[in-house]
Amino acid sequence: MRILFIPNRGGPISHGVPLLALSDLLHSAKFTKAFLIPQHMHGFFKMAGAEVVGMHHDGVRTEIMAYNRFKPDIVVDDFSLSTAVASTLVKLPRVTIQRTGTFPNSLPNNPSHRHSGNLDLSSFMDFAKLGLPQPRSLADLAQGDAIIVPGISSLEPLPVSVHGDHKYFYAGPLLIKDYFSKRSGHFSQSLGEVEQFFREHASMKVVYVTLGNIVQPHALLQASIRSLSEVGLPIISNVSLQRMDQKHYFYAPYLPNHYICSRVALVVHHCGSGTYHYPILHQTPFITVGTGTYDRDDVAIRLRDAGAGCYIPSPEECEDFQHRFVREVMSHLSANAQEMASRRLALRELKDEIVRTSESFNFEEVINFALSAKRSHH
Repeated sequence: MRILFIPNRGGPISHGVPLLALSDLLHSAKFTKAFLIPQHMHGFFKMAGAEVVGMHHDGVRTEIMAYNRFKPDIVVDDFSLSTAVASTLVKLPRVTIQRTGTFPNSLPNNPSHRHSGNLDLSSFMDFAKLGLPQPRSLADLAQGDAIIVPGISSLEPLPVSVHGDHKYFYAGPLLIKDYFSKRSGHFSQSLGEVEQFFREHASMKVVYVTLGNIVQPHALLQASIRSLSEVGLPIISNVSLQRMDQKHYFYAPYLPNHYICSRVALVVHHCGSGTYHYPILHQTPFITVGTGTYDRDDVAIRLRDAGAGCYIPSPEECEDFQHRFVREVMSHLSANAQEMASRRLALRELKDEIVRTSESFNFEEVINFALSAKRSHH
């Protein structure tokens, strides 16, 4: 069986990692797998052990060209807009990923929040010219013969309208092994520089601040990080700040999340899909910082309500953001075991759910479900 994996072109790492994790679950020799991605990301995916279709992917046209070249029996994508069109035109079975923000008929907690994808559906081409229905929501672009949710039901609950729909499968976190990049585009499995930073601060509590690969940090968040570093707090981060004391501030654009989250005293993150799983898996206290996007903030609110972590709304929504941010970080670092007990219990319960969900997920069964569903529709 030939399977073509296709991440969203605008976020080939954040949307590619779940697909790499899925690919790794298929060990049988009966599967021939390849990834369709933009040219500049070929090196990263090859380093991660993936086969890559030898072409630059830039839309529906190149996707259909890849179908003709690779001849897939099924496509598996993560919010690939070109796949929404191409797989329908060619009538290929599609397994796709949905998460909070792309579930059908779901409403954000805060009506003023936008989706992190910043898609303007009104600017899309006229699908009727292709004989396809015009998408009216993000969920319309993320429909497939089978749908994978890369998380757990308590944090990414399905809306009532699809409760009991057997084409939805919870997979738990879809993550891969650690990689490290000191310079953009140059990836390595060597973690020597990160390990050295931990050795130099072995007697101190280190904080990890990550905003994933897409979010641009707000000026107030940058100022907050800077003020913590200036008092000597050791910080590892993928937030690029000018004129920082490298003795206390370690920056790299792509960092090894498993390694770092298993060693730091506190993680500060934006609650991106995937990112928020690392501190849960490693049972590390965390703070989420809002970005005014409902696909991230709604999960952050659920984490807060579960008692697992603190949620600070985005600087636009939080009065005196910098003061609150610094206060929360310092409060977490100075908390005693008794004060953190309830939060650690919540983290342990979430991890237990992750383990149960991951153990029950069978990707090959999902593929067979999608193939069967496609045949029954014809």
